[in-house]
Amino acid sequence: MILQQQIDPLESWIERSAADGARIVLLGDFNRNLWHELRDQRPARSDASGTSSPRPAGVLSRSLIEEVADGQPAAANLEVLDEHCQISDAGQTLCTQAEIRDLTPPETQLLASDNYLGCRNPVGLDHILVSPGIKSDGPAESEHRNFGGNKAGTPNEKDQVLAISDHCPMIARLNF
Repeated sequence: MILQQQIDPLESWIERSAADGARIVLLGDFNRNLWHELRDQRPARSDASGTSSPRPAGVLSRSLIEEVADGQPAAANLEVLDEHCQISDAGQTLCTQAEIRDLTPPETQLLASDNYLGCRNPVGLDHILVSPGIKSDGPAESEHRNFGGNKAGTPNEKDQVLAISDHCPMIARLNF
């Protein structure tokens, strides 16, 4: 139910901000894989109505991204930045697969390991969305080395480093 409660306020804020001419960058921990939502061929809404019109009372949505980036108005049509994992070829393959399908528990554990991304929830939950007029110098990247993982400390724990998130945060260089 929390998704249903998030959609309308978020979409209203995005549309209001875009109407005032603001360029929008929306980033963070969405706790959902927006790539899966975009690739899902089922209707976004339980009544199969289009997402560019207001959501009727009682109608549920399975897709946050399709609701808030519905092309109406055009200035509020957010785009999910492509994502990349700066790790080995095998790890990058798993990161790419995570955008298409749910990873198996062993695949997720491998990506979560210190030899790969080092985050408990390594892919698919953090995203960066940008409005028209904002360009990226490249894909958003999973930042695991500096911010994404806990680092064990000495027995007195004075030098322990805690992650800023249980996910691998995304970073990107944007041009306004």
